[in-house]
Amino acid sequence: VPWHHHTESEEILFCTGGRGRVHLAKQGVQRIIDFVPGVAVHVQPTVRHRIENLDKKEPLCLAFVLSPPLEVAQFQATPQ
Repeated sequence: VPWHHHTESEEILFCTGGRGRVHLAKQGVQRIIDFVPGVAVHVQPTVRHRIENLDKKEPLCLAFVLSPPLEVAQFQATPQ
């Protein structure tokens, strides 16, 4: 998933399978979190983030929740 942010929604990402990384960037500081099954990541509103799959053979599977939720038309990545 490319770099993007959600203006008014916070997001919870939960890894259900595979192996990846979540990249978070706020005010010039970047944090990288290993994303493996059982790991949850909280992304605050306006924080730029991207999700990277580290395994070319196995898909990275995740569940996510946005609060407040977005309408389908609003759910688009915002390029940097």
